[in-house]
Amino acid sequence: MHARIFIFALAFLSFATGCDNVKGPFRTTSDIDLCAQPHALTAANWEVGANQPAAKHQRCPFQTHVLPESMSLVELIKGDMTVSGNDWAELATSAGQHIATPGQYHLAFVELAANGDLAVDGQLQALKTHLGGANRARRQDLVVVYVHGWRHDADLRNTDVKKFRRLLGYSRAALNTRCITEASYCNATLTGVFVGWPGRNFDEGPVDEKENINRDKGFTLGLLGAAGQFWRRWDISCYLGSGRKACLKQDKVTDRPSPLREVLEAIQAQLVLRAGDPTSDKMLIVGHSMGGNMLAKMMLDIVPPKIKRHAPGQAMRPPVGDLVVLLNPASDAASWTTLQAAERARAGFAPRENAISCNNQPDCPERANIIRWRKLYPIQQRPVYISLTSASDWGTLKNAGRKVEFDTATSQIFPFARSLGGYGGERNLTAIGHLLPKFDKDNTLLGLPEGTSHEVVVLQGAVTPDGARYASTYGNAAHPARAWCAPAHGWLRAARAPDQPGYLPQQNWDYGYRANPPEGQTKYLKNLGGPLNEASIQWRQGLYTRANLNALSVSPGTTPFWNVRALDSAIRGHAGWASYPIWCALNQMVLDDITAPGPSQP
Repeated sequence: MHARIFIFALAFLSFATGCDNVKGPFRTTSDIDLCAQPHALTAANWEVGANQPAAKHQRCPFQTHVLPESMSLVELIKGDMTVSGNDWAELATSAGQHIATPGQYHLAFVELAANGDLAVDGQLQALKTHLGGANRARRQDLVVVYVHGWRHDADLRNTDVKKFRRLLGYSRAALNTRCITEASYCNATLTGVFVGWPGRNFDEGPVDEKENINRDKGFTLGLLGAAGQFWRRWDISCYLGSGRKACLKQDKVTDRPSPLREVLEAIQAQLVLRAGDPTSDKMLIVGHSMGGNMLAKMMLDIVPPKIKRHAPGQAMRPPVGDLVVLLNPASDAASWTTLQAAERARAGFAPRENAISCNNQPDCPERANIIRWRKLYPIQQRPVYISLTSASDWGTLKNAGRKVEFDTATSQIFPFARSLGGYGGERNLTAIGHLLPKFDKDNTLLGLPEGTSHEVVVLQGAVTPDGARYASTYGNAAHPARAWCAPAHGWLRAARAPDQPGYLPQQNWDYGYRANPPEGQTKYLKNLGGPLNEASIQWRQGLYTRANLNALSVSPGTTPFWNVRALDSAIRGHAGWASYPIWCALNQMVLDDITAPGPSQP
């Protein structure tokens, strides 16, 4: 890895001036009749080349997509009857339901310029018109927003656009599943919003089916060319998220409201959101890498004041959308530790106090503050803001004999680049998901209660009857047996412990893995694939590193803010986030009432 860092350093020196040879915007076709025609990409999920006739259609800022067809017979048991069919529509009919658009979703592009202005007139308005359409009262909407990262934009054949279409296919599957099993979301319309920005400034060459140049795969000559403007791209993401001119000191810009927040609020204004209510509209917001930084800077302005005003014991409503998710965010840990410090202050702790447990000591002077901290939020508090980072240090794999494919971009390149940029201090040099709390060998907290607080592991993916794993692909997203996303009402409340008078929220809860399963059953809950595949995920609060197994979490058990370490079975490396299991789990958090009373329903 030292050699790679050395190469990266040379890249910074060799390309210090950078080279802006990529110019947007990219989704600009204004032909209304052409853009109304549906897109039917094949299972390969590739757009055409820029010079082909169909490119004009694919440059439409608002698109309707039809997923590839699945013609394999699927059977499942629902109550006392067998439900069968060759696709989602037939399964629904067999279950006595009707899905309005079982194989369809919409894809809108909203492109931002580096100065925060909308890059294309009409893009956002077309989306608002769609969401506020004439038949709005008879329709339910799920809106999924994606903000891309460095070396990406909204151009044709961009691999992030391709991944986003795949995830929208899996979100469509999640909606279909709920119609078939619960008669909910049957009329729901799915709309994806790809937020583009100048994250790519250097033309690294073509990206095609053979992937002869793939911006998602580590060190390439293209990376060396793009590296000279790494900080310029990061500064732009900072400005688009925060609206602060300090992010772009060399530019003639002014302080302004967050450009990203303005876009998100314009979208949200068209929706009726009620977190946990399956009859309301839903809005999931996701950002990867520098797109995650953009969201983190936006949330840094929103969340701490909200915590300061928070009434202890009351549930906190989502500040934006239903759920904001950072995927391998290229953002400094201070963007998250500020939130954790605000929670501690709200509970009455002084800035440097680090008590998180009394360890059964009756004369514990911090007891009152610890209890207030752990009871800041009730058992029915939903997560509203999650950071997911592919991490390297896993105590649960201590004797597994394998290497973890973790995110080297944010764990190694990010702090190196930050130090070259003149930053100092652990919270500024370390990315959000790589700041580990410090414990001694007895699991006593040594430093401040800040850093990663939760973990996620995929225990089992979707597998064939003979045990082979299905890949997460656009084609498989349209296949019920490979994309089934089971409802999961009540799982988080059940994991946090039963609701009782005088209840003190449990620390270090665990969901999805059973240490002592009933005889003949596996140790993992089939909590994703339900009756159609073995997919299973484990969420837990607490840390299992090689040095400390089951260390106490540095966040309250019911906090709505999760800083999650992800094993490579959930997110592989920096770019391997577009997978069926983790996406189904995130959809469960938005679509289902995961803190409903009663037992979990995997």
